[in-house]
Amino acid sequence: MLAGFPRSAATNAEAYVAAALLAIGNRGPSADIVAAAIVRIWRQNRVPPSLAEFITQCDEARQAVSNARRVVAEMLALLDNAEEALFQRGGLDDDSNPLRR
Repeated sequence: MLAGFPRSAATNAEAYVAAALLAIGNRGPSADIVAAAIVRIWRQNRVPPSLAEFITQCDEARQAVSNARRVVAEMLALLDNAEEALFQRGGLDDDSNPLRR
C-alpha cells in the first residue's frame, strides 16, 4: 500500500505495518477487506494514511460487505417468496424454473 504513494519514500513501511497489526489486534480484517480499504485510500489520498484512518477505512469496508450480504440475502428471500407464490397459483412449474435445477 505504501509503495503506491508518491510521497511515501521516507515512510518506514515495516514500522507502519507493525503498528497497524498492533492497533488492529485480534479483530484483524480479511485480506479482501484490507484490499478494499487500500483501494478507497488510494482514491482519496495523495499521502499514506494515519493508522486511525486505515482502521476506519477497514471498518467501513467491513460494514459495506456486511450490508451487501444482507441485501443479497433479502433479495434471495424475495425471489424465493415470489417463486413460491407463482408455484402456488400454478404459474410456475418446478421443472421450468432454471433456479431450482
